[in-house]
Amino acid sequence: MDKINKLSLIERINRMMSDEQFREHCYNCKNNNPNFEYEIEIAEKIARLDIEDLTVDESLIHLGASFPEDVVDSQILTFYKELDNICPDGIRLEATAKENMQYISHDATKEKSPRSYCCSAVNKDGTGFRKIFINIEGRIGDFSNACHEVCHSLSESFIAMKPMKDKNMQEVATVIVDVFSAEFFKKEFPNLQINFIENAISTQIQNVMKAREVLLDGLIIKLMVGEITLEEVQKKYGDLYLKNTSILNRCLNNIENKQFSNMFEKKYLLPQAIAQIMLDRFKTDPAVAVKQLKTIIENDTEWDVFDTLKNIGLAGVTEVFDDYINNFEVRTQKLLIEKEELQKTNDANEL
Repeated sequence: MDKINKLSLIERINRMMSDEQFREHCYNCKNNNPNFEYEIEIAEKIARLDIEDLTVDESLIHLGASFPEDVVDSQILTFYKELDNICPDGIRLEATAKENMQYISHDATKEKSPRSYCCSAVNKDGTGFRKIFINIEGRIGDFSNACHEVCHSLSESFIAMKPMKDKNMQEVATVIVDVFSAEFFKKEFPNLQINFIENAISTQIQNVMKAREVLLDGLIIKLMVGEITLEEVQKKYGDLYLKNTSILNRCLNNIENKQFSNMFEKKYLLPQAIAQIMLDRFKTDPAVAVKQLKTIIENDTEWDVFDTLKNIGLAGVTEVFDDYINNFEVRTQKLLIEKEELQKTNDANEL
């Protein structure tokens, strides 16, 4: 457990609360978001999901050796070709992905940050540029991460270099691709099945931790604008942050370094919840799931998130989050059972 000296913590919080620049930022965060209270409520529900008994074997996720770049690139096309085979209707994903491969770079030495990304934009002189950076880190998630970034490039926002109607749409299709591709690669690399399962368990843990970060940001905003007291925060939420102080420490570090522009960063919470529903469909009726994914990709610059939910047969955001929260334990238990059964099979084969 990370430790923060109590005296030091009090001093840091007092400095934060006397920072008028930060206070103004918090007012802006709250006033510019009409859904602020609802989003805090959802973040808290996810943040309080029980992950205490979920552990991860990092050695199964960090493989210790990077996959060759050409192998990763070829697997991107293999995955999108398989989606087209599953559902030939609609846009051809493999063809567009293949065209956009020309924009891929794996050279981390030229990047300010090692985080993978995909972008396109028009310069002031009217010229445009497109880029897909995929950092290969020797993780089992490298394949899904690569497919995720290329999925961004399949959108009109990349191809036509225009903004999306709804910024909440930015990660919906790509996170669905994360779970579809992980399921695909689990079969593509049968000797690494348990690694992909372990990565899926890790992702669920990280989703809850992300919700805890979002909730903490929201609470700090409410604290700074005078809607809640420090005593109330400690009494109601202390159990979430004092058991694992790394989230609190990281948040305070960002504020102290004036890196608070991305506070209340919640863009992955809804996509992750949608993706779990779509993964269930991909397992039972892949043609329908892929057709819905293609339709989202084809329309994601014109649709808002409600159009997307309607397309996949869901009533609204609350229904999606309720499904994620209510079925979290069932889904994680299925992953644990799948992992256990695979381990038994592997042990038997070694005898």
